[in-house]
Amino acid sequence: METLTKKDINLQKIESYLRETSKHLFLTEDGKFSKTFPINVGDKLFAVTMKFNGDSKSYIFIRDIDSLIRNYGNDSKCVLKDEIFPPYYEKRASIINFKAMKEKMEEVKKYMQETFNGENCDDVTKIIKEMLLGLEPKIKEQGE
Repeated sequence: METLTKKDINLQKIESYLRETSKHLFLTEDGKFSKTFPINVGDKLFAVTMKFNGDSKSYIFIRDIDSLIRNYGNDSKCVLKDEIFPPYYEKRASIINFKAMKEKMEEVKKYMQETFNGENCDDVTKIIKEMLLGLEPKIKEQGE
């Protein structure tokens, strides 16, 4: 039987949390989408958090999970949750993923898997911001 270290246990908890969170699309009270998903680069795990509303003021944050665990230990998952969903200022609601969003997220994930090497965060976030331009909530017209 394999004994897991505290780091392994924390990593498993965070991976599970990221997988669950990545199933949801959130809309913040200020009208921005919020989406988070995990990405593996070699044997390292990263959390990618994006907040955007179709304009050029997108926020993309790539978090190295190994450094998070190294710095916060057993509190790592709580710290990550607070980074993704700041409790002190931002209300949000989970909304249904619409077709254009699903397609765009697949495109972003594919780009990340092909391009991100764990160190080129600035280059990657610049391209992702461009990819997210124009993606905004669609308002249903009456009768649709």
